[in-house]
Amino acid sequence: MAYLSMGEAHRRITDYLNRFSDAVFSQDGPSLKQLLSFSSNSPSLLALADALNVFQDANRLIKQSEKYSQYGEIKAQLFRSS
Repeated sequence: MAYLSMGEAHRRITDYLNRFSDAVFSQDGPSLKQLLSFSSNSPSLLALADALNVFQDANRLIKQSEKYSQYGEIKAQLFRSS
């Protein structure tokens, strides 16, 4: 893993959360399936895993945002498993 700044880690996590909430809102099953598939070797999920290693307090980020807080229980569990 290359060096990842806290800012870049925050951006990657926020980007993932935005894509997740957009997929839920638009009822886009294929996109949601891809976003929840942590066993995949996709570059975007590997980038998210790197970001979660750097930015250890992603749960706080979820809970502080009205946009993401309704998914807090789902995302917190998935983030712990990645």
